[in-house]
Amino acid sequence: MLVTRPYLGRLFDLRGAKIVMLPCLMIFAIGLALLSVSTTPWLFLLAASIIGIGYGSLLPFLLSLSVERVAMGRNSHATATFFTLYDVALP
Repeated sequence: MLVTRPYLGRLFDLRGAKIVMLPCLMIFAIGLALLSVSTTPWLFLLAASIIGIGYGSLLPFLLSLSVERVAMGRNSHATATFFTLYDVALP
């Protein structure tokens, strides 16, 4: 996330959400598919790295979308709601 976020954040601001989020979703899906067939520790670590890149990029973008869609005084409510639902969704 430290490597990809500065570049993808700029691209997100310049080109929009779809241009950045769809490839991140694909990277995340590829990582999950690779995880499902991993049989060696190295393949498992590679899958974990790919999942981390995809998922680590998606989370800030989704939060950014949720905050920018509310009125200026309700940013804290949007952030709290986002993370509450995020915590509920994770098992």
